[in-house]
Amino acid sequence: MRAIQINNNHLQIVDISTPSPQKGQILIKVAAAGINRADLFQVQGKYPYPSETNGVPGLEVSGEVVEIGEGVSRFKLGDKVCALLVGGGYAEYALAEADLTLTRPENLDFLSAAALPEALATVWLTLFMRGGLKSGEYLFIHGGTSGIGTTAIQIAQIFGAQVIASASNAEKCAFIESLGAQAVNYTQDFAARVKEITNGQGVNLLLDITGGDLVEANLKCLSYDGRMVSIAFMRGAQTSANLAGLLMKNISWQGVTLRSRPVAEKAQIMQQVQEKIWPIIATEQFKPIIYKSFSLENAEKAHISLQENLHIGKTMLIMGT
Repeated sequence: MRAIQINNNHLQIVDISTPSPQKGQILIKVAAAGINRADLFQVQGKYPYPSETNGVPGLEVSGEVVEIGEGVSRFKLGDKVCALLVGGGYAEYALAEADLTLTRPENLDFLSAAALPEALATVWLTLFMRGGLKSGEYLFIHGGTSGIGTTAIQIAQIFGAQVIASASNAEKCAFIESLGAQAVNYTQDFAARVKEITNGQGVNLLLDITGGDLVEANLKCLSYDGRMVSIAFMRGAQTSANLAGLLMKNISWQGVTLRSRPVAEKAQIMQQVQEKIWPIIATEQFKPIIYKSFSLENAEKAHISLQENLHIGKTMLIMGT
């Protein structure tokens, strides 16, 4: 099969053996794959990949089941699915754990379905399972026009949260507001604006991808007993912030990652995604936002596009099926 591998910090197409599913796995003929920041970090050598992926990036795909491993009864040949992977999605065929695979929503095409697994699993884990988001609470999301951000804005509002999200320019802020959230520009004094929007209260939960020099401002955004969940440090993992607010406002701050979790834990997350969000997708209250799609041959251009931070929504690879 054709697949993408990393060679000297660049992506190139190679011919490698098509994998065979082991116990509990299925083989998917890939129709589309989502591109995530973790893939970019993998190319840069900052995010080691599991050996079983043969160095092929890609954490989520959609496609058709073409082979089934021992012990799998949930799926049959020809089923249309989408799956969360440990890697290996930038290829014509990808192995997936059956427990991390869901049937493709009937009202979505393969491209949209491939944008679901990583974003929805991350949003459900961070906002609800770990963040404890409740109806009526204020939620602040950094990176509101990212794949995670556009997903989190929609899902949080559906579950009754009042959402504020950040972006870097007027165009992106306008898009955030088109989704029903209030927008703030994080290059300005966003903490003051958040306090204004919340009538001085601050937000109950903050989903952060920034870190670095914005940590102190993030803490200022939070209410008493507020919670902050960090899933990335786009502005660096080092900070010289004054952390007094952690104590004075009784703030809880936790780091959350998805990829390194055991399959059993991810399976619980995906089961909840299926139970809580799949019915919402069927009613079309939520729909993934797609920015651009690229062919497998243009995978490196897709990565460059994501690095330029011009995107609104998910950047995708499509295999042409």
